[in-house]
Amino acid sequence: MAKSLVDDIRSYDFVYMLHLMLKVLALTYDLNMALQKKDQDIVSAMKLVGFAKRQLQDMIDSRWNSLIRDVSLFCVKHGIMIPEIDMNYVRGKSKRKKSSVTYSYHLRVEFELDNSLANYDKDKIMKLATHYPNEFTDSMLEDLSFELDIYIDYV
Repeated sequence: MAKSLVDDIRSYDFVYMLHLMLKVLALTYDLNMALQKKDQDIVSAMKLVGFAKRQLQDMIDSRWNSLIRDVSLFCVKHGIMIPEIDMNYVRGKSKRKKSSVTYSYHLRVEFELDNSLANYDKDKIMKLATHYPNEFTDSMLEDLSFELDIYIDYV
């Protein structure tokens, strides 16, 4: 099990995810700090939301090659195998599972989608909230359900 975990940590996908997370956290740092202030200036916070959205979109549109280059340099430095970006991506550990998706597509589209809405499960969030009756009254649970619907529609 430990060897399997080490193999996963020393995979290109894992390194890519960490670099992607680092860039996203760096881009949203100012927004995060502004939203934590008690004396929040809503106009400034909304400007930061717009700025963060533009920066994230720019990263997707223009800086993806830079991200791949950073990940590749890290992998070379640490002896991690770098897949050929234009080759077909093999899902899972089995080499028998053929795919018409390139590794580039997997990283740019599927990987990003897998880590956004695919993990959203309103029912699980609602179930978790019911375990905290001191925090969520029945009325608040109804509000939460409605707000989660709005959130996922907005996202």
